[in-house]
Amino acid sequence: MAPKVRGTYLVEQYYHETDLDFFIFMSSMSAIVGIRGQSNYCAGNMYGRAVVAGRRARGLAASTVDLSTVFGVGYFANAGASSLQTVHANLRGFNTLAIGEGDVLDAFHEAILRGPPNASATGDVIVGLGSETAVAIDQPPVSAAWHKDPRFGHFTARAGQKFDDRAAGGSAGGTSDMAKNVREKLSKTTTDEERLATLSSCFSAQIQDTMQLSSSSLRADVPLMDLGIDSLVAVDLRAWFFKELEVTVPVLSILNGESVRDLCKVVLSQV
Repeated sequence: MAPKVRGTYLVEQYYHETDLDFFIFMSSMSAIVGIRGQSNYCAGNMYGRAVVAGRRARGLAASTVDLSTVFGVGYFANAGASSLQTVHANLRGFNTLAIGEGDVLDAFHEAILRGPPNASATGDVIVGLGSETAVAIDQPPVSAAWHKDPRFGHFTARAGQKFDDRAAGGSAGGTSDMAKNVREKLSKTTTDEERLATLSSCFSAQIQDTMQLSSSSLRADVPLMDLGIDSLVAVDLRAWFFKELEVTVPVLSILNGESVRDLCKVVLSQV
């Protein structure tokens, strides 16, 4: 905690009365929802938020960006599959979402705009809170500790309603049968072309379920980026490949213009 607090204090003292265009403090989702075992980390982040509040009270621009786990850059860009699976499990336990580099840059842009005291009430930009967690039909919304906090009542109420709507709608909210048991389907094929067609169909079904697309809007030769897939969806698709085939697919491979067919070719070369 000491380095974060001391560093923030020194920067604030140096620019104490300077009217900067923006003053952004990087914080964590832990400062918003609280995470067991990270009290010192939370305290350091809360100190920075207090500094931001003080600057805004003096009429100076200041804002806070609270981030969840950032995938695709830094440590997680090269992390092993087991590490990523553990992180995904933790994210679900805390009901927070993984975010990508693009989300961080968007948050910075928003923080600059929200910095002036007259631009927003608090200057907070919170990215990755699982307000409406995407869960399968047989998985009710998780019960994270922060769900019991009345301040988040509007988030948990919407998540519960979303699950109820999915349950009433049958399989519309879950993974289709086509996307399940991929290994079993592949084992019944005899040629490379059949294997590619089978995996492409399963992967396409998963994309349709994840993004709520119709079958007519998805072609195997269309770049995934053209479908509107962002870093959050890419992380989910990467997790699907690992769950079904134990193959690690880099997030950037999904975001760099590969089509369903091209990506499935790469995956099959590792199976």
